[in-house]
Amino acid sequence: MCYQFIRIPPCPAKLIAAIITFFSICTGYVFASDTLSGTYLSASGPQIILQLDIGTPAPRALIVEQFISSQNTVTGTSPGAKKINREKGIIKWLFKNPAPGRLILTTNLDRPLMGSIDTVVRFNTPNGGRMNQVHFRP
Repeated sequence: MCYQFIRIPPCPAKLIAAIITFFSICTGYVFASDTLSGTYLSASGPQIILQLDIGTPAPRALIVEQFISSQNTVTGTSPGAKKINREKGIIKWLFKNPAPGRLILTTNLDRPLMGSIDTVVRFNTPNGGRMNQVHFRP
């Protein structure tokens, strides 16, 4: 019995890109950078201001954790934080069904910021996608 092997030419790059695009649209997959971006407007002095830009479609929820040195005393946040752990220097916000657009988070301290600051934002990609984690540092 004689078998003949048929050589199939490699797929062109445009076809591969079209297939990836098709499956991305069908599954509702959105890259984290399309869904959320942000920057510190102020990260020194007694007021820390973080600007988050939420894309369209927006995620169902955002969990924001801000880490500062425990040497700092938080006097207030805007919008109000869900939880403030003063001993560990962790401030947490939870936003359910955030609207696309700009979200400004402000943390007020009793004196200028001592030490470093780090913020982690967790969210699922829109349409029930995978969990993402984005770090913001000044």
